[in-house]
Amino acid sequence: AMHTETWLCPARLPGGPCTAFGFGRDGSGMAEGLDEADPKAMFYHTDVAPRRRFELGAVALDDRDFPILIQQMQSCGNWGRKDYGYLTHNCNSFTIAFLYALGFTKEQLPRKL
Repeated sequence: AMHTETWLCPARLPGGPCTAFGFGRDGSGMAEGLDEADPKAMFYHTDVAPRRRFELGAVALDDRDFPILIQQMQSCGNWGRKDYGYLTHNCNSFTIAFLYALGFTKEQLPRKL
């Protein structure tokens, strides 16, 4: 099984603190103050597979933007606990929608998504 989440780490502070955004059985959310080297998935409550990292580029966000962004994802994208669907509306579809919300295009996403 593959689980995806989006980690945003400041370019000016290699290693963290990072903020992770994801979607799992408990709905969507964010976790702050993470170490970039932490191998554990934040939103699926399991170590399904080793983390793989894909660097997509920089986004211009302020720490104050994070709660607003996840709130917008929750209210506009049906990313609540009751909306989770293992095969159709899951962490992978959330990651893709989240990356689009950040301004990335389909061509910039890893082919595995």
